[in-house]
Amino acid sequence: GKRRAARRQAIRHPTKIVKDKGPTKATTTFLVYQIFDTFFSEQIEKDEDKENASKRRRCGVCEVCQQPDCGKCKACQDMIKFGGSGRTKQACTQRRCPNLAIKEADDDEGDRK
Repeated sequence: GKRRAARRQAIRHPTKIVKDKGPTKATTTFLVYQIFDTFFSEQIEKDEDKENASKRRRCGVCEVCQQPDCGKCKACQDMIKFGGSGRTKQACTQRRCPNLAIKEADDDEGDRK
């Protein structure tokens, strides 16, 4: 009868379920902003300081930087060239530079024509 016909119709032509497409990202109101600002102000300030910090790298000139990898320390054992997984990406402990230089951005990159 009618029920069987309705089931067959549903199987042959399934109706699409329409999902509610409301806002997908969290909406921050002024009240939420104030609450976060009062409770997490110290953490927010620390995060802003990290963004402005310059990245420090080895100088590459001193004796310590120019030594070969020892192959015995934990950092070397993790390197791919010594049979490790290469996951930690750390320098050899004997090659840790005592005078790290601050990496400066090249000013001439933006001026090229």
